[in-house]
Amino acid sequence: MTVDEIKRIFNAFNKSYYTQFRSYVLLHALLDTLGRVDETLHLKKQDVDFDKRSVTFQNTKSKKFRIVSISKKTARLLQELIVANDDLFNSEYIFLTNDGKRLRPSTFRAHLEKILKNVGINKRIHSHLWRHTGLEMFLRQSGNIRVLQQLLGHSNLVTTASVYSHGLDEKVRNEHEKFNAINLIEEQKEKVIKRNSK
Repeated sequence: MTVDEIKRIFNAFNKSYYTQFRSYVLLHALLDTLGRVDETLHLKKQDVDFDKRSVTFQNTKSKKFRIVSISKKTARLLQELIVANDDLFNSEYIFLTNDGKRLRPSTFRAHLEKILKNVGINKRIHSHLWRHTGLEMFLRQSGNIRVLQQLLGHSNLVTTASVYSHGLDEKVRNEHEKFNAINLIEEQKEKVIKRNSK
């Protein structure tokens, strides 16, 4: 997804409704942490460290816990959702249904589809796409692939490179475009020509 598409989706939520605010917070968490939907929906209040601005995924695909940093905005949104939950429900989980039960991936997907109908983006936007988009944006900003590996919870770098190779390919192309040897030589040549023409 593009930045513009993400902004349009975020703007489609009416955050005065509990379910829409909850989904809005969840999308921020997915994009920010690169977490899988199921492991994010298993987050409990005690899994968020607001002082260190991090979340601990306990229920992961690899069965190993994973600590991931979060942005100030995601931390603030999670805190607001936890406060709203505490006023309404008695649950240790962060992402809840209107009945105060832990939100399931299928329920979230159905709710997201309803919201997306009003946005007018002609592409299939599924919950895993947020993880994929977050990692591409991380790479586009020259994020370190070893850090990305830890964020994604992959046991080895080969998995990270193979599953998301096209994102890596784009980063390699962009980096090559900026820093290739021919560009450096051409820049030096142009400086010499300019100096000699004075």
